Amino acid sequence: ILGGALKGSLDLAAAGELDLAQAAKVSGEAMTIFGLKGKDVGHIADVITAGAGASSASVQSMAESMEQAGLVAAQTGLSLEDTVGTLTAFSKAGLNGSDAGTSLKTMLQRLSAPTNIAAALMQDLGINAYDAQGQFVGIAQVAGQLRTALGELTPQQRQAALATIFGSDAIRAATVLYANGESGIRGYITAVNDQGAASRKAGQLTDNLAGDLERLQGSLETALISGGSGATDVLRGLVQSADAAVDAFNSLPGPVQAGLTAVGGIAGAAALAGGGLLLLIPKVAETKAAMAALGWTADTTKGKLLGLGKGVAIAAGAFLASEGAGALTGWLQGSSTGADD
Repeated sequence: ILGGALKGSLDLAAAGELDLAQAAKVSGEAMTIFGLKGKDVGHIADVITAGAGASSASVQSMAESMEQAGLVAAQTGLSLEDTVGTLTAFSKAGLNGSDAGTSLKTMLQRLSAPTNIAAALMQDLGINAYDAQGQFVGIAQVAGQLRTALGELTPQQRQAALATIFGSDAIRAATVLYANGESGIRGYITAVNDQGAASRKAGQLTDNLAGDLERLQGSLETALISGGSGATDVLRGLVQSADAAVDAFNSLPGPVQAGLTAVGGIAGAAALAGGGLLLLIPKVAETKAAMAALGWTADTTKGKLLGLGKGVAIAAGAFLASEGAGALTGWLQGSSTGADD
């Protein structure tokens, strides 16, 4: 939190539809593996989110891939962007989750410690994953070498060469690198280096009723913390009343529910406005003074709101009379079990 990691973890949680503990685990592991700091967690969230968005993988699937491949990738010399970009290419080819991570890990291990037969074949084909100083040349360069070295072979020869060098598991990863070549892999690496990707995705996923309810919950929690037990008692009463109203609504038949929903928006707006203003009058001196300056008093305001409420009630009654009375009558008759009901 102090290092700046909280916002990035929150964005990753929202973008990937994870809980905060999962998001913190994913971002924390990536931070450690690639030698980053708390202030970089926002970038970690952006890279992982962008990788998921540019492929068929979810954020959770991308995280599973990272768990398997991240440590070996970092030790080999790949950056966070290199690793996620490569995994994104894998996902586009249908290789996802822990399978993708395991295949990338095994491929990197086979490149660093090939068998004698594989080493001889790599030398013949001109595939050199490490330079004269023993440094990894880069995942995009390896993809380019594979494309150049194997491009002139027949499909049978190509598959035989890939199987000899990489084995039955890592051949999947090597095939994706060959198919994309250097420019393709570089394109994926560039695509995942997308600043703000997690925040944008989080905003899209929370711009709905579920997001509104979550923000309302946060506001209520803040009110409880700020107001203490007094706020708790008031809000509990409101919540219990709302719960009873929803239970009553749920017991109505479908057509009547639809009718009430149509007028409920108007009635709800009036109720919120009326309730909010009446609560503010006796409790907030500034609001009372402002209303007085406008020539409003508690009595006149109450009268206006009651008039609005009556108007809404009339509208609701008219709607139900015309659209819902038949359904309500049928429901009541169907619910009767005897003459006295």
